Amino acid sequence: MRFEEFSTKFVQQVGKKEGAISPVMINSASFGYGDSETGEGIFDGSVKKPLYSRMGNPTSGQLEQILAQMDGGIGCVATSSGMGATAMATISLLKSGDEIVSVGGLFGGTYSYFSETLTRFGISTRFFDVDELEVIEAAITDKTKILFLESVGNPNMRLPDIKKIAAIANKFGVVLMVDNTCTP
Repeated sequence: MRFEEFSTKFVQQVGKKEGAISPVMINSASFGYGDSETGEGIFDGSVKKPLYSRMGNPTSGQLEQILAQMDGGIGCVATSSGMGATAMATISLLKSGDEIVSVGGLFGGTYSYFSETLTRFGISTRFFDVDELEVIEAAITDKTKILFLESVGNPNMRLPDIKKIAAIANKFGVVLMVDNTCTP
């Protein structure tokens, strides 16, 4: 499917003959259900209906499905902010004693999350200049689980060599995590 066709899916339900052609926007935080059996099924996963927006919402679910299709992925999770995405992705991969090797000069919120918040959970981060590829490679240990960078440094606008940094991550079997916020 071409990009234009995916874009159309965001704004209209192609081929629909009646009713709204734009996706329904559901702003509700909570959802009701008719009986206790349905509620139980929602909680055990046998009934696929929304219960609370923190666990999924039909509007964001539609966005996630389209984005996953566009990228050829098996799934997608939409978050309300870049920091929410960074926090969710990192904390799902890390435990106490693990470390991140990160290109420095990051967005202030990410820097503070790595250098302050994660340290309270026993997760350390070491920062390196974007051009210090040999130093970055030498810094990776068996505790390193994530190699983190921004596709375009924020606020310094420096450009990492993602291909070379990806090769380093692959060499050591480390997850390469790229904040792609500033990419045009």
